[in-house]
Amino acid sequence: MVAKRETMPSRPAAAACWLLIAAALCSGCGQGTAQLAGTVTLGGKPIPDDAKGVIGFTPTGATPDKTVTAAIEAGAYRVSGVPTGSVTATFQIVRPKGPVKKSERTGQEYQDEEVLVPPQHLGGIAFQLEGDDLQRNFDL
Repeated sequence: MVAKRETMPSRPAAAACWLLIAAALCSGCGQGTAQLAGTVTLGGKPIPDDAKGVIGFTPTGATPDKTVTAAIEAGAYRVSGVPTGSVTATFQIVRPKGPVKKSERTGQEYQDEEVLVPPQHLGGIAFQLEGDDLQRNFDL
């Protein structure tokens, strides 16, 4: 029987491997955050009073769990902790539509909702965020 000799990687190869691991772990290190505030309008008009809205900010290429959100109240929002760089703003704006119904399965009352975000903005609006911007307005 021939003994199998295990070899260790050379020191330069091991160092290169550790550098790659460190680079992967630090991707995004040092990225700052910003505070945003502004208004959201629909075709230049205020969001209807009976509508509910949420705005989300997601860094380009990030997973949805990295999204920072805020309620849109009276057509305005304010949010902090938004990562700087390339960001996409997404919008969820709905209002009740039709009569109140009762679920046969749960017995709870509910109402259908009408989506107010125009189709061309359902994928969001991409922009470059350099720092705090308290006048970041969106007209959908």
